[in-house]
Amino acid sequence: MGAVYSYYTIAIVWYNRHRILEHRMMKKLFTQYKKRLWPRRPVIAGRTLTPQQAKQSWHLTAEDVVVDMVNTTLNSAERLFLFVSVVEDEPLAEMRLVIKNHLHTLDDITETIAGEVESRILPKAQTLFAQASHDFTQAGLPGVAFVEIQTEQATGAWFSRIVWQNDPGAMLPKHQVLHKWLAIIKAELPHHATDSDQPFSWYPNAAIPPSKNSEQILRTPQAQHQVTG
Repeated sequence: MGAVYSYYTIAIVWYNRHRILEHRMMKKLFTQYKKRLWPRRPVIAGRTLTPQQAKQSWHLTAEDVVVDMVNTTLNSAERLFLFVSVVEDEPLAEMRLVIKNHLHTLDDITETIAGEVESRILPKAQTLFAQASHDFTQAGLPGVAFVEIQTEQATGAWFSRIVWQNDPGAMLPKHQVLHKWLAIIKAELPHHATDSDQPFSWYPNAAIPPSKNSEQILRTPQAQHQVTG
């Protein structure tokens, strides 16, 4: 009788433990499933960032755009250049590619890649940079007028530059800024090694001194390796 009672007790204990483990497993699975259905998204509206947080967020945003630029063009270009005007009433986004040391427009590449850039990459860059500009103003910094980005395939380096809304250069027409910058790039191309990790000159730059808030951000080849990988 004692043996039967012991077996019965063991069975009850085993059953209870099994139910507890099953309950914990189901709870874990449901939590994972719930997160998959309702992922936690960062609250954008009304958030207040510090200047340092806004700049850190900008670095991640710029890197995200660079990832898409490089992956979408399938590393078919030696260099990529992106210009985005963040002025709300006159947005503009243009991308140029350097192939065999010559500057090309999207019309010079395959329709599939060009269509992907025009329909997804450029609108995404405009949206993300507009949000970054909002973050900067919320953090007490000037808003963004223009963004210029360069990528180097051979070395993996990439560079970005912000022209702030309180910069003298922000008063220039966006098409003038774009055309002047492209003219500088064309002039410097013959003298710029394909394995260089130095950026091309920016515009506006020497002709119109930037404000103290202007910044040029250099990404190392190690960081770019993560982008292209």
